[in-house]
Amino acid sequence: MPMRSSLPCRILIGPLSPTLSTGGVLTSSSLTHDRCLGGYLHHPMLRPFYMHPTLLLPPEQPGPVMAPGTLAIGGAAGWSIHDLLGAAREFEPELLIWWGFHYALPADIAECPIPTLLIVSDWHYHYAAARQFIQAFDYVLCDRLLLQSLRAQGMSHCDYWPAYGFDPQMMYEHNVPTRDIDICFLGNTNPATYQARNRFLRLLAPLGLRYQVLIRNGIPHPDYARVLSRSKIVFNHALRREMNLRAYEATACGALLFQESDNLEVDDFLPGACVRYTEANLIDLMDNYLRDHDTRARIAGLGQQLIQNFTYHRQFESLLDHLPALLGPSPTRKHGSCFTPVQQARQLLTTDLPALRARALELLETDLAAPLNALAVCRSDYEALQQLGSANYVPHTQIEAVHAQLGAQLGDDPAALNNRAWLSFFAQNWQVLGQDCAQLALLLDAGQPMDSEQLVLPLRFTSLHSLRQMLLFRYESNPEALALEWQRLLRWSCHFLSGYAELAKQQLPRAASAFGAATRCAPELPEAWFELARCLESLQRLDEAIVALESGIERGVFFPGAWLNLIRLLRQSGFEQRARRRLIEAAVLFQDPNYAAVQRNIQMYLHS
Repeated sequence: MPMRSSLPCRILIGPLSPTLSTGGVLTSSSLTHDRCLGGYLHHPMLRPFYMHPTLLLPPEQPGPVMAPGTLAIGGAAGWSIHDLLGAAREFEPELLIWWGFHYALPADIAECPIPTLLIVSDWHYHYAAARQFIQAFDYVLCDRLLLQSLRAQGMSHCDYWPAYGFDPQMMYEHNVPTRDIDICFLGNTNPATYQARNRFLRLLAPLGLRYQVLIRNGIPHPDYARVLSRSKIVFNHALRREMNLRAYEATACGALLFQESDNLEVDDFLPGACVRYTEANLIDLMDNYLRDHDTRARIAGLGQQLIQNFTYHRQFESLLDHLPALLGPSPTRKHGSCFTPVQQARQLLTTDLPALRARALELLETDLAAPLNALAVCRSDYEALQQLGSANYVPHTQIEAVHAQLGAQLGDDPAALNNRAWLSFFAQNWQVLGQDCAQLALLLDAGQPMDSEQLVLPLRFTSLHSLRQMLLFRYESNPEALALEWQRLLRWSCHFLSGYAELAKQQLPRAASAFGAATRCAPELPEAWFELARCLESLQRLDEAIVALESGIERGVFFPGAWLNLIRLLRQSGFEQRARRRLIEAAVLFQDPNYAAVQRNIQMYLHS
């Protein structure tokens, strides 16, 4: 596809994510990859930079040899924005475009001597960090939902730009024998983040009795495009009501796209070329369009034609069209060292990269002036990630020291006591955990104020982190409502952790009471429901355990162990028909190879 011969300025753009070198050429595979630039990747007025590949690999795995001239940050180029610009000195960039929050943001980004543009995508998991770092850039491009919020906060240096597209050399209608998959979903079903999406997927599960329904977490290329080409309907639900990646890809492969009715962007791309659904009409619409082949094919064909206007190449050109206005007089960015090592560490801990998490610990050790409670925040997050990531988890050597020091400096801040309680949990110090929870309950009952910026809701240990991002986004303009939400989540933590302290003392009735109180504080969080069910089963209160499991699954859906426990208890209690209905649902929901053990159990139950 032809390129413009000249760009508005010399652009330095990244960080992109390299993978293994192939034929001496550095390639990429994440959302922020080379293909997002279309043919402009090799334009003489554009210079991409990458996160150093050693950051993306386990320490024991040797990194790839980078192609000659490849610019990378985080390795030899260091972590400073001046290191990056120094490495790109000969290119003489006039604009820095920083794409996303998946990697380390330099603490001195606000001191960049050239104009800076931030592209914000997938911000739902990084909102707490995004709201701090956004103010360090001259300009911000984002989706419509975030744009509404930023403008409501008085930010004028932001505009709408869709950060996604598709590669027509990868995403096209493949030559397959037939469209033999009636309903398809390929994507993320993380129960901590995609609760609304997963509830819709559960509605689709019973359709497996009369249609071919495929639900998978992800399929690598080129099989991904082949599966979409075999699909009549592709179900989609966008967390931020944006035109997400799946909407481009499914349509490009000739499937009929089903998109949520309140999506803010899809009509700009596919007017009249997709089906908008609600919870009330989803199943009826599926039935209608699967029966009406001609209408389905006509709408899908129109979508396939329209989406060709939004390839990565053309999307990047629309970004270039924004630049002349952005290069004019700039609002005053927030200068100075506005990001402490603790703030940087918290951002790094939200990435998926072990090397960056290790970098977070290095930053903490340099910030000797940081409040000890802030260190505990990050330490708790780090320990939560490590504990979940390894079956042979051993607490970090410093956790006991931080725990003891924090105990001597607590004061009366409920957030600090909450953080110590989580540290007690990770250290498996059950006696101290019980004391922490009892003291936290007294502070909450007394209405003691807290510093919410120091509050830890451990990353990925529960759904708390994702819920925190959502609540912060929803209530940021209403401090009183937000304070009440923080109090509610602290009460959930207090009851939830108290349940574990009681379990350690083998006090099952009191543990069940604590987990039950947690479900009443934050019924949307499924973890307490499952722990409650475990206690109730041990107390031989099977009917109540079944209710608790059903309640947790309703909120979390993709917790396979909970489904197997529910099916087992239903059969044990003589509810064979209910058990079989749940088996049919589970057989559709857990098709991904990652659930192979679950599938074996389901098949065993179905044939017994």
